[in-house]
Amino acid sequence: NDSVLITKLLNIHTDRVAETTTTSSSHDGIKINQSIENKQQDQSFVNKNLPKPKYVNKSASSADRKSTLLIRKNIGESHSKAAALDGNWKCPNITDNKNSLECGCDVPFTLRCSGDVHGLSLIAKGLRTSTSIVSILDCTLRNVTVLNEARIFENVSSRVSLTGVFISSGEIKRIHRLAFSGLQTPLQILGLPNNALTSVPSNAFQQLTSLDRLDLSNNDIKLLAPTDFVPLQKLTYLELSENQISSISQKTFLPLKNLVTLKLNGNKLGNSPGSLKTIAECINLRDLDLKSNLIKGSLNSNMLPVLKELEVLEKEKN
Repeated sequence: NDSVLITKLLNIHTDRVAETTTTSSSHDGIKINQSIENKQQDQSFVNKNLPKPKYVNKSASSADRKSTLLIRKNIGESHSKAAALDGNWKCPNITDNKNSLECGCDVPFTLRCSGDVHGLSLIAKGLRTSTSIVSILDCTLRNVTVLNEARIFENVSSRVSLTGVFISSGEIKRIHRLAFSGLQTPLQILGLPNNALTSVPSNAFQQLTSLDRLDLSNNDIKLLAPTDFVPLQKLTYLELSENQISSISQKTFLPLKNLVTLKLNGNKLGNSPGSLKTIAECINLRDLDLKSNLIKGSLNSNMLPVLKELEVLEKEKN
C-alpha cells in the first residue's frame, strides 16, 4: 500500500549498504529505479500524504488526492554524498525570531518550510550562508497571492546544490517573470502545485532551460497556449492534473520532444476532444494519464494519435 511504498522510498536515503543495491517500486504507473553503488547515489522520495496546513485554500478532495512524485538526481560532490551516507549530513538551521517561519528536514538533502509572505526571503537568506547541501526546497506559504520578488534565490551558493523548488500556498495567482532567475545551480525540478494559477506562468520559465520536471497540478488553469512550454525543451515529466483545462493549442506540446510522462487527469478535455491531437508532438511519450476528463466515446486514432513509444495509457472515469 501507499504507506509501505513511502517507507521503502524514504529508507533509501539512509541506506548504508556499501555494495550495489537496486530497488524498483511503482506509483501511479511510474517505475522508480534507484541504484546505490559505493558512494554514488540517486536520491528519490515521495512527498505523499503529508499533513496539509490549514491555510491551504483547497478542497479536501483535492488536498487528499495523489501527491507529487519528487525525484532528485546527481546530488552534490562525491565527498558530500559519502558524508550523507555516513550520517553526517545536517539539516540547515533556518529560523525566524518572530516565529513566522518553521523549517525542518524529514529526509536528507530536503528542506521543508512553512511560513508567511516573508518566508521565501528568509529561506533564501539562510541558504546563502548554509554549508549543507539542500537539493530540494519544499515551501508552504500562507496569505501569499503573488510571488512578486525577482531573483528570489540569487547568490545561493552552488555548494548548496539547490536544483528543486516546490512552492504552494493555495492562493498564488501570479509569479514574477524573474522569480527563479539568478540560481547558481540550474533548476531541474519546479513544483507550483496547490495554488490558484489560471494560466501557465510561462514568463517565469524563460531562464529555466535545464528544467526536467514541472508540476502545476491542482491549480485553476483553463487552457494551454502555444508558447507555454517553449523554453522547456528538456522537460521529461509534466504534471497538469486536477486543473480546469478544456482546450490545448495545436502547438502547445511542439517543443516537448523529450517528454516521457504527461499527467492530464482530472481536467475537462471532453469539452474539446480535438485538443488531444497535439499530444502527437510528444514523440517519446511513454506514460499518459487522461483519467476523469469527461471524454465521451472511445479514444481511437481520430481522437488520440498513435504514440509509438506509449507504454501506459490511463483513461478510466471518462
